[in-house]
Amino acid sequence: LVRKKELEMEVSQLKNDNVRLIAENRKLAEVKSDLRRALDCQNGELTDAREYGSNAEYKSSKFLLENQALRKGIESIKNILTEKDLALQDIKLELAHAADKGACLLSERSQYKLSLDISQRDLAESIQRCSELRAELETFTVDLNKVRATKEQVEAENTEKQLKLNNLTRKVDRALVSLSSLVNLEHNDLDMAVKATQDLIRQQNHKIRMQQNSIKHQQDNVHMLRTKYGELEALFDSLSKQKRETGLEMELERTRSSLSSANQSIDQLRSKVLDIGASLREKEETIRSLEDELSECHSKVSVSRTENSVLISRLQHINSRPQISDLVTPIRNSGNSHSFSSVNDDDSILGNLTPNSNGATFHLLEEMRVSASQQIDSLKAGNEKLRCAFEEKERQLNQAVSLFEDTEADFKLLLQLVEKCSSNNTKYGRDMVQVRCKMQRILKW
Repeated sequence: LVRKKELEMEVSQLKNDNVRLIAENRKLAEVKSDLRRALDCQNGELTDAREYGSNAEYKSSKFLLENQALRKGIESIKNILTEKDLALQDIKLELAHAADKGACLLSERSQYKLSLDISQRDLAESIQRCSELRAELETFTVDLNKVRATKEQVEAENTEKQLKLNNLTRKVDRALVSLSSLVNLEHNDLDMAVKATQDLIRQQNHKIRMQQNSIKHQQDNVHMLRTKYGELEALFDSLSKQKRETGLEMELERTRSSLSSANQSIDQLRSKVLDIGASLREKEETIRSLEDELSECHSKVSVSRTENSVLISRLQHINSRPQISDLVTPIRNSGNSHSFSSVNDDDSILGNLTPNSNGATFHLLEEMRVSASQQIDSLKAGNEKLRCAFEEKERQLNQAVSLFEDTEADFKLLLQLVEKCSSNNTKYGRDMVQVRCKMQRILKW
């Protein structure tokens, strides 16, 4: 378009120059005709001057001079006309070039016109779109005014909610402090309980090993007693053959009854020892299961401690950066106002952490409290099971000890009877001395 304008300006300038040159040529033609008329007049005057005499020579010379001057003027005019013709030819050539350029410009103009039509159609579409956008802008302006009114209302509500949130933040800080101290105390109690339970289990395992060794020795003693009882019974059988000679029938009967009672006591002791061994094996299995439960509980305590530390760090992170947008978002989304529960300074700290005030903090604190209470309950149940098992085992061991004490008393009575029988200086008395020595060795052992 700029080039087209430049070319149009050049063409207009060339046209103006052409018009100006044509006007100058016309003027020159008029001057030439005037000069010709003047020459004709001068030629007539010269003819008249020749006819009128010598006085006209002066006029003729004058006219000749004027004619020469006019000739020089005509020659100069011819030169000017020649130059003008050359300039006119140059202008014609330039006009031909300008016509070619004009044709090119016309073709370009047609293309520009097509593009201008396309641009006009696009402009019409843009104008239509602008009208639509203007209508949408008006609608948006109305909505924006509503949103601004809502925003002012929300800002007023947010100011109130910020005050409540600050109050809640202070409550959460106090709750975190109390909860962390409570968790530390519970962890210390759990550690002490676990250590005490482990020490108790080690002590009971040591007692159980001691009791198992004692029961093994007692079983060996029972086996030896049964062996010695067989020997004593054979000896009493041999001695019964001599009862009529010695006159010790009543003492032998008493001795036999004592040996029978001792044999029954030994049988009872053996059965009780077997029962105690089976019970001890059951208790060992129970203790092993309790140890497994205790180790599992200890691992749960460590895991719970890790979880509690993570939860406390998360609570501190949440409490360190309270976001009012979390409270404003549901208001902006739904357009409804959500009220907070009132928080009083006299209420308990954990009781104020309701789901309406801060859901994430409430659920985290509740999870920590429930987890700690479950772990404490499991440890208490495990300790109660261990205590019951140890009490039952101690009761059975006390029964076994009392049974052994009764058997030892019966054995001592039998030994006294044998000592009485060994005081007789007969073969039967000498045999009873051997029995007494064996029974003393057994009692000492």
